[in-house]
Amino acid sequence: MSFLTDRNQATKLGFHLSSTLPINQLIIQGSGIGPTLFIMFDNDLKPLDILNFLIQYADDTTLLSPQNSKTLVELEMAHIMYWASTNKMPLNLLKTMEIHCVHEKRLP
Repeated sequence: MSFLTDRNQATKLGFHLSSTLPINQLIIQGSGIGPTLFIMFDNDLKPLDILNFLIQYADDTTLLSPQNSKTLVELEMAHIMYWASTNKMPLNLLKTMEIHCVHEKRLP
């Protein structure tokens, strides 16, 4: 816990150093321990439907939902957003996107 509490951070670019500010996030961007902490924090995030699948890497999570899933993608996203809010892990909705992949049957 001491790594995560009462910490300040500054940014250095070349010879310029910013002023220090308190860290107000659970995971420190660019830290060596950050990816491990994210994996620990999001370990309990599971999809609602057993056919849906979550891919989690570093600080990104991808939801895969096949067409035959009985749970709507909107419901899965609401579940993820609720989980993120409850765990104080804000989502960047500007980087969130939906992609539809369709496999068309080829005619003989």
